[in-house]
Amino acid sequence: MDRSQIRQPRRSSRRPTLPDPHGLYHPAYEHDSCGIGFVVNIQGQRSHDIVAKGLQVLNNLEHRGAQGCDPCTGDGAGILLQIPHEFFARVAPASGLALPQAYEYGIGMVFLPADPAGRRLCEQIAANVIAEEGQRLLGWRDVPVKDSHLGEQARASLPAIRQVFIARDILSEADFERKLYVIRKRIERAVRESAIPERETFYLASLSCRTLVYKGLLLPKQLPLFYQDLADASVVSALALVHSRFSTNTFPTWSLAHPYRYVCHNGEINTLKGNVNWMRARQGRLQSDLFGDDLQTLKQKADEIAAIMKTVNGVKDLKVEQIAGQPYLTVDIDRKKIARYGINVADVQEIVETAIGGKVATHVYEGPRRFQLLLRFPFDARNSIQAIGEIRVKSASGAPIPLSDLATIEMREGPARISREQVRRRIYIGFNVVGRDIGGVVDEGRKKLAAQLALPQGYTITWGGAFENMERANARLLVVVPITLGLVFFLLFWAFHSLRYAALIFLNLPFALIGGLVSLWVTGQYLSVPASVGFIELFGLAVGNGIVLVSYINQLRREGRSTDEAILAGCSVRLRPVIMTMMTTLLGLLPLAVAQGIGAEVQRPLATVVIGGLFSSTALTLVVLPALYRWFEEAP
Repeated sequence: MDRSQIRQPRRSSRRPTLPDPHGLYHPAYEHDSCGIGFVVNIQGQRSHDIVAKGLQVLNNLEHRGAQGCDPCTGDGAGILLQIPHEFFARVAPASGLALPQAYEYGIGMVFLPADPAGRRLCEQIAANVIAEEGQRLLGWRDVPVKDSHLGEQARASLPAIRQVFIARDILSEADFERKLYVIRKRIERAVRESAIPERETFYLASLSCRTLVYKGLLLPKQLPLFYQDLADASVVSALALVHSRFSTNTFPTWSLAHPYRYVCHNGEINTLKGNVNWMRARQGRLQSDLFGDDLQTLKQKADEIAAIMKTVNGVKDLKVEQIAGQPYLTVDIDRKKIARYGINVADVQEIVETAIGGKVATHVYEGPRRFQLLLRFPFDARNSIQAIGEIRVKSASGAPIPLSDLATIEMREGPARISREQVRRRIYIGFNVVGRDIGGVVDEGRKKLAAQLALPQGYTITWGGAFENMERANARLLVVVPITLGLVFFLLFWAFHSLRYAALIFLNLPFALIGGLVSLWVTGQYLSVPASVGFIELFGLAVGNGIVLVSYINQLRREGRSTDEAILAGCSVRLRPVIMTMMTTLLGLLPLAVAQGIGAEVQRPLATVVIGGLFSSTALTLVVLPALYRWFEEAP
């Protein structure tokens, strides 16, 4: 493929797409409120009756779907089924396909550009990705559809609908299913980043060796009329998941119909922002990282750390990183045996690599395109330990020796992942903190680990997550707060041209500090980074109140009033502005102080500090500050 064709993205004008963010609208906040249904045979017996009942459920959910000004165009409908192997084995030869046994291949339901040139480019990308992932493309099938029942909007944006068939060239069904997921994501990304016209029409509704999705921009009753396959009696399944879409603030498209491949869901969770928030909600707030060299020792000591941390008050949702459980096929070569036959280790390794993993022999050129020619044993000759053991290795005398006579072949459990940080192996222990401050939990955890845990030499523990962020923020605050206070004092001196009056107003800050600390203690909260930010905001309000009072007293003194008269008059006249400042701020922050939703852990400490500090600061400003004015007074 000419790579100039797939580099620079352009916006397609044919397929209905989501508008760009503008005003109060943003695509991230789109969500659906739809109808869902599920029919299953609990014995796992497949039948067309399950399919028919699923379609009947979908038709009964028409009231949960929606339609626009075009009464024949719905917001979308679809059905998920098990792959009916007998049906495809019968119809595939008409498309020039020879299918293997059930679960030995995967089927993808693909929406392609209606333009033939764009469709071929998308299919070529798919073929390249399938080959790069070591699987075999069997071919494509045009899905029989009947669009006479569609509305004008649905017909105008109708994509070309085809099914892609991929042979299973991997050991297990589960591994093949994971491989198909990788293939789907790679194809979608490659097409999305290409410059293919109408590339936004491309969509993989499903790609699996187990299930298949039929869906579209349809009304529920239109689905079996549009897809002719669903009327065939040999289309059998033991389950049927159906979905009738109701777009509350989204735009109907072919791809957004039936928006799931594994889990049937409904309502507000069908938003990108909602899913991101749910993922973040499951993340541990604190994380303890254990560094070392040996994976077994890391796992053993991590379990010990988790057991100790369970005894710390406030620790919840403990989780140790899973680093084991991945099955590996191992070929352990017996050097004595291969020496007896005059075979080198490299010879055995080369045979194993070529037979199982495949080896590029040459390249095939087709016009400007280049393809790798990969040599590998047929699937039946490498799909089990017994088959791999029958692979022959030529001895020095030319006799073929079974691989099982030269090596031990077995499946072993190994590490599922090996995490590294700063060139050291690592395992994490994550947990949340409930009803207690993070610093206190970490301090208690450190003391208990120091007393009860014995780590081998070279193994170390670090603390991360919210605690690491808190320490980083505290370090910044240790720099920011003194600079801020110094800047405030300088501005006060610049405003009054007096160190005395600047110091007098600056004494108002401890009054605010008292109320903030008491409010945290009363509400059972702790001094956190949001609370520290609240104190900075509170200091600004307290300084403002002090400036209002002292500047007015000074004005009265310059007008000839005595000190006592100026203080009494100033407090009386400026009482209302000071109280109004306090009340407007208090009423504005009160909803944050009682918040319980997402972000409340940040909002509540900040609001609590400011509200509590305003009470003490306002009261003491009107009482103590006038009394101290006599000591700091300068001649008018």
